[in-house]
Amino acid sequence: MNSSPPIVKFDQVDKRYGNGPLILDQLSFEARRGDFISLIGPSGCGKSTILKLISGLNPASKGELMGEGISPQNAAQEFAFVFQETTLLPWRTVLRNVEVPLKLRGVDKTKRTEVARQCLKLVGLDDRADYSRQLSGGQKMRVSIARALSLSPKILLLDEPFGPSTK
Repeated sequence: MNSSPPIVKFDQVDKRYGNGPLILDQLSFEARRGDFISLIGPSGCGKSTILKLISGLNPASKGELMGEGISPQNAAQEFAFVFQETTLLPWRTVLRNVEVPLKLRGVDKTKRTEVARQCLKLVGLDDRADYSRQLSGGQKMRVSIARALSLSPKILLLDEPFGPSTK
């Protein structure tokens, strides 16, 4: 049993988009450092919503949500999100796509390139660093994963990274 403090904690969290139906109803759970958690359920049941709440992209309607002991909006620098869609920039090479978040954080070019190459090697795409448009769906998803890993996140949020779009 993992006795470390929770890295993510939901306490009686509700989520509703506007005046729509209740998506999450009194959700409570904790995730601790080293945990690997999978959310499984039918389409539309709130899996992506939970990830967006953790990442700070969406606020909870009710209840308390903490990441690293602080609100998700303040903990966002500690997390990386891989969306269902790859959201790659088609005018950039694979290597330059992986560098984007590092560039946004002000990391110098030499270090960005070094980290991006290491991450591409981790996902088995180091031989595709100069490609841009000649990638399969699965390769595009692995570029998205490498991009997220480049930030060395404490939490990696993966929204259907092995779903139908990667076949």
